[in-house]
Amino acid sequence: MGFSVFKKIAKFTLVVVSAFVVGVLVSQNTVSRVTVSGHSMDYTLEDGQKLWVNRLPWVSYELGDVVIAHENGTPIVKRVIGVPGDRVQFVGDDLYVNNKLVQEPYVTDANYDKGILKEVVTLGEDEYILLGDNRDVSNDSRYFGAVKGSSIKGKVFGYGSKVR
Repeated sequence: MGFSVFKKIAKFTLVVVSAFVVGVLVSQNTVSRVTVSGHSMDYTLEDGQKLWVNRLPWVSYELGDVVIAHENGTPIVKRVIGVPGDRVQFVGDDLYVNNKLVQEPYVTDANYDKGILKEVVTLGEDEYILLGDNRDVSNDSRYFGAVKGSSIKGKVFGYGSKVR
């Protein structure tokens, strides 16, 4: 009888541990929540705001998507401005992608530093340009250049409230 109880406890423990491991793997590789840290996406996102992120590996990224990426090991929240094959450049405060003016209603700054995008940047096969909406304070592709697709960890698909 003692062995039977031990066997039931072992089975139960195995099920609980397995469910925990599966839960962690699913949450880390499908959907997760992150918290905005900093002001580079003001006024679209606020410091401390919670975001829902789609981390599925087959997600594609398009102009205007807000994404989570890693730059030198640091997680960043930025907007996709250029995708593979695009030609990106600022002319004054106007953004051009493939020689077409891009409307950026989320940008409220003017006369900010254009960095490397003062000149035309042509993106390679797996390169993206990521910029913050608050261009005056954002450290983004204007300074560190194009980001590899493998550095983008997911696309934001939902905005939560600010953490107080």
